[in-house]
Amino acid sequence: MKKLRLLALGSIFAVFGGCAGSPQATLKQEIVKSGEVFREMGRGGGAPEGYADLTVTASIKTHKQRPSLVRDRHGSADYTLLLSIDGQVVIVTGEARPERMEASPFADPEAGKGVRYLFSKTLRLRAGTHRVAISLPEDQVGVVHDITFGSGSANHLVLEPVYAALAGKPRPGFTGATSFKEGISRMQVALNGKVL
Repeated sequence: MKKLRLLALGSIFAVFGGCAGSPQATLKQEIVKSGEVFREMGRGGGAPEGYADLTVTASIKTHKQRPSLVRDRHGSADYTLLLSIDGQVVIVTGEARPERMEASPFADPEAGKGVRYLFSKTLRLRAGTHRVAISLPEDQVGVVHDITFGSGSANHLVLEPVYAALAGKPRPGFTGATSFKEGISRMQVALNGKVL
């Protein structure tokens, strides 16, 4: 019984200890008490001189909610995106909807039953160079870029997930196939149509 308790305690430390080098931890290091860097905006209007507007969007598919010993926010309303600009952080909640995409003759990483999240947030910040960090805490993936925004500009930052490779032995014709069911391995970011 004592061995079982020690084993359970050790596995808990291993789970939480494994998060130390995660992009979420890196994002937390980006948080600095530096005052207001941006303001959240609604739709419409244009940025005045000396400011820039930034709209961040993402479309991400995850597996549906399933029972787990460790809390899993995939498929729930708690699945969020973290956005930090020069240390000021905003949590972006996504519009979630069930989605079933039929398999195609080609390997489609988003085929199957899951939950589609649509994230969108528009911010107004001073023109100039800013450190932008975006993270999906539940998937422990994130990206950080230094981006320069022109005065009076309207910018669109699109986050695209790169799903992990399918587990198991690859089938002929499906070499390198990926699936949302395997989670997100990394993120790709494009600013105004150009990949960063």
